Amino acid sequence: MTFRFRSYCNANGKCPVRDLVDKQRHQKFYPELIAGFRKLRDKKNHGNPLTEPIEDGLLEFRVDAVRILFCFRPSQLILLLHGVVKKRKKLPRTAIEQAKRNRSDYYMRRCTCDEDSVDEDF
Repeated sequence: MTFRFRSYCNANGKCPVRDLVDKQRHQKFYPELIAGFRKLRDKKNHGNPLTEPIEDGLLEFRVDAVRILFCFRPSQLILLLHGVVKKRKKLPRTAIEQAKRNRSDYYMRRCTCDEDSVDEDF
């Protein structure tokens, strides 16, 4: 089963995951990050070590120090909600709360109408 990606963007057009990925472009682990996205498209790669459930339907995608929080949507869509570069062992609670706010905003603004035709290219 192949999944597609959609990055959450707020009402002003700011897309936190796209911005985070762009900022990592010159890091030595950037190719590994892109390879991780490709792996995430395939359901057989869901689970440790690539992903881990966090709470309340949120999951964490992990590559090196980068953590991207996401959730699943119908029609094999992965909604990329928020990302951080981890500085400590534990994922910051603020990142989890921000991902929840982003998910709520996505649903409130009814951004779900074009989910069948969207796919981010990483």
